[in-house]
Amino acid sequence: MIDLHTHTPAWETATWLAGPAFGADDFIAFMDKVGAERAVVLSHDGLVDATPEANDRLAEFVRTYPDRLVGFGTVNVHRSGAPAEVERMVVELGWRGLMLHPWMLGHGGLHDLWRESLAMTQETDNLYLCICGTSPYAARRILADAPRHEVLFGTDAGLADRPSQDYALARVREIDGWGITDGQRHAMLVDNPKRLLEAL
Repeated sequence: MIDLHTHTPAWETATWLAGPAFGADDFIAFMDKVGAERAVVLSHDGLVDATPEANDRLAEFVRTYPDRLVGFGTVNVHRSGAPAEVERMVVELGWRGLMLHPWMLGHGGLHDLWRESLAMTQETDNLYLCICGTSPYAARRILADAPRHEVLFGTDAGLADRPSQDYALARVREIDGWGITDGQRHAMLVDNPKRLLEAL
C-alpha cells in the first residue's frame, strides 16, 4: 500500500487538528502497522501557512527515510516568491511534487462535494481523486464510477491525538467493509500511486 495523503505534526501552528509531536521513527512504526510501503507526507504547518520554513521542516522529517517518505511541498501561489520556492523544492530539496488542487482532489470531496469531485475526474484526463476521509458510500461510488487508474487513497495520518495514528489505522481497516473488488483495492492502494510517483 502507498498512502498518498499524510501529514507531519504541527510544529509551529496551533490548530484544532494538531496532535502531539511525533518523529519519523514513530511515523514509520505507524506505516508498518498498516502495511504502508511508502507515504506522501505534507507539512501540517505548510497547509496553514505555506512558508519555506515549513518545507524545510518537512524536508528534515522525510530525509530520515528517503525510500519510504516522499515530501510534497506547499506554496502560497499568491506570494511573489512562489515560483522560486517551487524551484528550490525541486532542485535543492529533490522533491517530486506539490499537493495542489485541482490536479489531485484531496479528500475526494469529503461528504459534501464528492459527487462534484467524481464528475471532474470523469471529465478530466490526468486528474486524480484521493479518497481520504470520504464516507464509505461515496468511496464505493467513486471506485465504481471514476476512471480506475485515477483513484488514490490516503489516511490523513499525522493529525491524530497520539503518535500511533489510531484513526488512520481505522481508515485502512474500513476499506474491508466497502464491498469493493480486489482489483479496485489493488489499483487504489498499489498500482495507481506507484505509477503516479514513478511519473513525477
